[in-house]
This record gives sequence, structure tokens and C-alpha cells, in this order.
Amino acid sequence: MFCTNCGQRLTDDANFCGHCGQRIIQPDLASISETVKDLVTDKAEDIVIQDDNLSSCDNLKNDDVAQKASYIGEISYSKTSNIPNSVQRKNEPQYIETHSPFLVDYLIIKRENTSTHSVSYCLLNTISNNQSEWFDCINYCGYGTFYIERGGLKGLMEDSFGNYQLWDQMSNSERGYYCVAKDGKWAVITIRHKRIEQVTAYEYDYFSPFIEGAAIVKQNGKYGYLLYDKDTNKMRMLPRVLDDAKEFVITTKCVADVIYQGKSYEMDKKGNLYEKEKLERNWVEIIGTAFFIWLFLVVGVGVLYNYVFNEMSLDEAYHAQISFDAPTVIIALVTAISALMLSIKYHKQDDIYVLKMNIASSKTNDK
Repeated sequence: MFCTNCGQRLTDDANFCGHCGQRIIQPDLASISETVKDLVTDKAEDIVIQDDNLSSCDNLKNDDVAQKASYIGEISYSKTSNIPNSVQRKNEPQYIETHSPFLVDYLIIKRENTSTHSVSYCLLNTISNNQSEWFDCINYCGYGTFYIERGGLKGLMEDSFGNYQLWDQMSNSERGYYCVAKDGKWAVITIRHKRIEQVTAYEYDYFSPFIEGAAIVKQNGKYGYLLYDKDTNKMRMLPRVLDDAKEFVITTKCVADVIYQGKSYEMDKKGNLYEKEKLERNWVEIIGTAFFIWLFLVVGVGVLYNYVFNEMSLDEAYHAQISFDAPTVIIALVTAISALMLSIKYHKQDDIYVLKMNIASSKTNDK
């Protein structure tokens, strides 16, 4: 026998539920008809027991029925409204719900299945008393919308709870814009005035996450970019004409490595393609600078050598006549090599990037 309030299993002679305290009304098993006895024996799925039938049943021994099954709580619950309260739904799931503050004017309700321990969530607006549907995950993501998950799908729900959408894949947000996928195709959606709006059709093959305000888009084997333009405060789409595209990175400026018509370029967010070019070294300047550095080093090292090893005063070491012995030759060679290396480093020039073309379309997305 089971409690009619909490479903806890009880002994056949219990008068109160030891789990919730509910008073138990013992059924008059002696008045159950032979028809009901046969149905209980066969463990029927749906049995509707009418109140007037219970009062006119023939005598039936309690032991006969108890040996077969306890019909209280064991027989599936019928949808007919006049079933006695003692007949319960056997497999009805039981839940534990907890309420927690979520945002201003919102409560999040956590529901845990006591059998499977699966957890789901819904939101309750404490002002309007509106309640959302149940989801596997709920988070506030700004712009008056909530991020939701259900059954492996990801999506957004408006704060009115009246509209939500789920997708197979979903990118991170950039100024309220998202790249979403459904049935293998990608589109762009945005949040405008707390409402979910679709910006493009589901026609793209791939979208990358937003990095440095730009997402790589692929369509028909070609690449382009969906990016946020700070100058116009708008999202714009660069044409899908690139053979390959990488994420934007910030060095001295924000650029991305791309391949266009088989050649490598660096591209900025305006669609300008720059090609790297190396400058030729000016060896006349390098040798001239190295000569002056060498003279300075020779004089300095020579004075230091005479001062330390020949025990001369600084004045004597400075005016001493240069001799061409082995130490002097070695010093001259070492200082010459050092002077040349310093001169090359001094005249080193970084590679320059020359503007070659612009692939950006004049059309911008005003959404």
C-alpha cells in the first residue's frame, strides 16, 4: 500500500504515513467484487473503480487480494475523475523544487527528478507571475534575453518568455549579434529592442567564433568576414572571395593573414590587402658607419690595453705610438667585426607592407 499524498510505501495496516503524516483511510477490501479481483490478478493497466460499485461488492477475503497484488498504488492511474484517492499513479515522477533569486524581479526554479536526478530550470517573473518553459540551462546574456539549452540545442529566450529559439550551434556574442546553425547551415541573428531578429538567411557553410570583433565566414568554398566596424558602429560583411582566412590579431595594428588569388596578404578590417616587401640594404651607409665605430673601438681598446698591461698612465696610453704586434692586430680585427655587426643592426629596416587593393564591398549591413 502507498501513501495517497507522497507515494511512500506503507504497511497494509497503517493508519498514518510515517513519511509525511497523511492520514490513511483503509479500503474495505471485503466489499470488492470478483470482477475487480480478476483484474487485479491480471495486473491490468487501467482500472476505473466507480464509487457506487464499491458499496455493492460481494464479500472478498483480504488475504486473497493481498497475495495477488496491492491495488492501492500498484494499478496505473486512470484519467477518469471519480477514481478513489487511494488508487495512485505508480510511475508518476517525483520532483524536488528549489527557488533562488536570479535577477531583479526574477526567480529561477530548479527541479530535480528524485528517480533519475536529472535537473531542469525555469524562470518566474515575480511582477507579472509569468513562468517560462523548462530548460537544461538558463543564463542571462544581456540585451534583455536569456541563454538557454535543451536536449543538446542552444538558443535564446526573450525576457517576456513568449518567444525563444533553439539552434544546433551558436557562436559567442558580438554587440548583440550571434552566428547560429540549423540543419548544417549558418545565419546571423541579432537582439534588437529585446527581440530576436534574423539578419541573414541560413545560407552559409561555416562561422567561426568572434575574435577581435570579427568572425570568419565560409560560403561555397570561399572565405570572408563578419565584423564590427567601430567607425560606423555597425556590423558589416566582407565579401566571400578569399581562398583562406585567419583570425584578426593585434600587432602594431589589427590585421589578419589571408590568401587571395593564390597570394598571401595582410588585411585590415576595411578590406585593404597589404603585401610584404623587403628593402635592400644600403651597404655604403653600413660600411661608413662601421668605420667610425671601428676607430672609436680601436682607440678605446688600445688605451685600455696600454693602461692595464703596459702599466702606463692614461695620458701616456692615449699618446702611445701604435705598434703592429700580435695583440694589436687581434684587437683591430675583433673591433672591426664588432663595428660591422653594430652598423648592420643600426641600419636594419623592417619589412614594409604595400597596399595592393581593397576587396570590401561598399554595401554595409545597417541592421
